[in-house]
Amino acid sequence: MIAGNLNTIGQELGMYPAAIRQGLNFLLEHDLAALPAGRHEIDGQRVFAKVSCYDAEPADQRRPERHEDYIDIQCIVMGEEKIGVCSMDDVHLVDSDKLASNDILYYNAAEKPAEEMWLTLPAGGLAIFFPWDVHRPNCQAGEHKAVKKIVVKVSAAACGCEKRGF
Repeated sequence: MIAGNLNTIGQELGMYPAAIRQGLNFLLEHDLAALPAGRHEIDGQRVFAKVSCYDAEPADQRRPERHEDYIDIQCIVMGEEKIGVCSMDDVHLVDSDKLASNDILYYNAAEKPAEEMWLTLPAGGLAIFFPWDVHRPNCQAGEHKAVKKIVVKVSAAACGCEKRGF
């Protein structure tokens, strides 16, 4: 997991694989506030963005999740959000396995991973989650609920993150 901010991520672009740079450049080159909800093509199935607007929920109502085929670049456009992050070794209760159909595995929301750490991302904040990062997104930070977020999906294989028996 990597956390950062749109204001400084441009200085770090050279450190990332080309496909992640492509996703970050999309965020840097577009008026994110003006992007409508829905899917936005960047490079076919290799790199694409999903824009969503929603009300964040209490953390205990959100399920931890992970992906195998895609890396997430999650960027907050409006509002703020808490995201829990832990290792796959810290979660055990699978709630719903949709890896084959939607590249997502949900863990039980009631499970409280001992090593879960929390990020609070304000507008402009971003986090990159790799296939081995279990994350609990869309959690309410304080009283503020309304969030606009862009999730750029980057092919893990394009970045050398081949499936390794996660």
